[in-house]
Amino acid sequence: MEKNFDFKSIKSFEDACEVLNIKPDGVLNSNDTLDEIAYKKLKIICKAINTTDGSTWVPGWDNSNEKKWWPWFVLSSGFGFSCSDCHYTRTYTGVGSRLCFKSQDRSDYVATQFIEIYMDFIIK
Repeated sequence: MEKNFDFKSIKSFEDACEVLNIKPDGVLNSNDTLDEIAYKKLKIICKAINTTDGSTWVPGWDNSNEKKWWPWFVLSSGFGFSCSDCHYTRTYTGVGSRLCFKSQDRSDYVATQFIEIYMDFIIK
């Protein structure tokens, strides 16, 4: 993977698979429910976004000094991305721990670029 790769060039699930050298149809199962498919897609997108700088970032859950970012959505009369948040001084998560990002800008980007997939995962 090339250094200084712009993570914003990942515009689709297929783009994320290409970055990770994964075949998209090899990941999804026809028996999966919509939320399971969305979760699988988000895990791959998250990994691609977090590894596009030439090295793989893996959250250090035993490192309370490391910020871990995830999108925060608000569901009221509609569904929308609200902000990115991080917690690093206590154990708490509003999403699965595999769906966090190493920076706020990456979290913000994925939340807006892939909002339809988040909707499938969270509310459909």
